Amino acid sequence: DSELLSIEMPCLQHVMRGQKWDEGDEAYHALISCPVLLMVGKHDKFSSITDEVSMNNVLPRSVLHVLEGGHMLPVDKSHEVNDIITSFLINDWDTHLKVNEATIR
Repeated sequence: DSELLSIEMPCLQHVMRGQKWDEGDEAYHALISCPVLLMVGKHDKFSSITDEVSMNNVLPRSVLHVLEGGHMLPVDKSHEVNDIITSFLINDWDTHLKVNEATIR
């Protein structure tokens, strides 16, 4: 991963604890009706592929891309991430993306 992850682990753990949102459960996410793009790195130490696949299954209109890399995909894989985001934004959802599609690279 990039140098951005060279922060002390106790500091990162406190940041991650602040991201816990009890109200954001599966029932809540199942109500999200807009298209959702999910990306996770195969070697991400903070977000597991299992969790992202579960989120992809809960969100009614989502697409999941699993990329070679870690947690800092926008930094470490910027061109690939930008291409995926651009494609997601310019394509007609119903024509170009299957519901709950997962792409592993």
